[in-house]
Amino acid sequence: MSEIVLRRNLNVPADVNAVSILVPNPDQFSGDCIQLGFLPINVAKWVSPLWDSGFFRFSGYVYPKEALAAALGGSNRKVHLILHVAQGPCFPNMMSLMQTEHVLAFCSLVASIQRCTGIWRLEEVLGQYKWPDSQQSDFIYGSSSVGSVNAQFLAAFSAAAGKRSPELFDSEESDPEWGCWSASQELINPSIKIIFPTIERVKNAWNGILPSRRILCFSEKTWQRLRSVGILHDAIPHPYDRVGQPMHVKVACRRFQSKTNASSFGWVYCGSHNFSAAAWGRLISNPFGLKSKETEKTNTYLSSRLHVSNYELGIIFTFPPTETKGITNKDSKNLDDIVLPFVVPAPKYGPTDRPATARAMSEAVAELAGLERDRLIAEELIEEIPDEEEEAVEATDYAAVEKEEEKAYAEMLWNQVDSS
Repeated sequence: MSEIVLRRNLNVPADVNAVSILVPNPDQFSGDCIQLGFLPINVAKWVSPLWDSGFFRFSGYVYPKEALAAALGGSNRKVHLILHVAQGPCFPNMMSLMQTEHVLAFCSLVASIQRCTGIWRLEEVLGQYKWPDSQQSDFIYGSSSVGSVNAQFLAAFSAAAGKRSPELFDSEESDPEWGCWSASQELINPSIKIIFPTIERVKNAWNGILPSRRILCFSEKTWQRLRSVGILHDAIPHPYDRVGQPMHVKVACRRFQSKTNASSFGWVYCGSHNFSAAAWGRLISNPFGLKSKETEKTNTYLSSRLHVSNYELGIIFTFPPTETKGITNKDSKNLDDIVLPFVVPAPKYGPTDRPATARAMSEAVAELAGLERDRLIAEELIEEIPDEEEEAVEATDYAAVEKEEEKAYAEMLWNQVDSS
């Protein structure tokens, strides 16, 4: 590919963000360039603000044959451009200098980055290290939203995270799926624990159920599918002063224990991904058995495509094993330096425990409303049957007190209707 020259056009009335694309003139040594065209308007609108602010520097490359064809074929031909981004002079001060237009441009920059997404990106990052399954001590995912989780998704996520199956004698290493964690193995030996609050924990929250109804999401079908699997664990906020408050977190952690000392290693994910196929991607079998460029770049366990429905962003903190040939790096940080937002190990659901699904929370609200209504009716009946000795004294004030109680009761019912 040939490097091109990008030049800001500050005096173009048609577009204040215009960026020219030029190629060096091979016949001259004076630095003259030949203009090839312009950046597309939807690209220039985020490149220019980040460039003008000094946050980033941009360079690009084109295919010579495409550039020549565009030059000979007219001004309406399009050329594939690979845009490289580097730190600009003001990059260190970006947070203090950033304005609203820069935020929008920066988001467009992140969205335009072409790389693997979802579980393929997870596999790409974690595949750089060897994670010994024999030393795994925990594998958890705490999320305030759990989607339509099944054995296929759990196996795909665990495989992307580096989970491998034991070597089977009836399989050969030449098999492309040899050693890959599969849905059938997931059904026999679940690989991951899901951390989600029980309905009792939500009912006992400081501000009741309503705040959790706006945060938590767990379908009843998923609960019926997972209730006999035994992978659900209660979410207890950490530190202790957060107990009673709903948690809006999406955190995953896979922990391994060192064989030589008490330290741990592994990785922690923190971001916006719900624990769902919509966020991480659903594997779709390729009917023709062909791999795309993305699948070829990773050690993908199936010849398939990945369908991701949501835009999500997250960070993976890796703490790879530091032991090499019996030498341990004592100065390196370990996974225990990371404080998770929930108690670990998380208590496993008991026989009567149930996740705070939408149905469970609705039933709990209805139950509490019924109890409150019964209490108010009982109090009203008591007030309507005063002691004989007090009846004469309180008779004059009875009507006023009754009206106040009726008003308070009506207001409380309206509040409950509005909140539901």
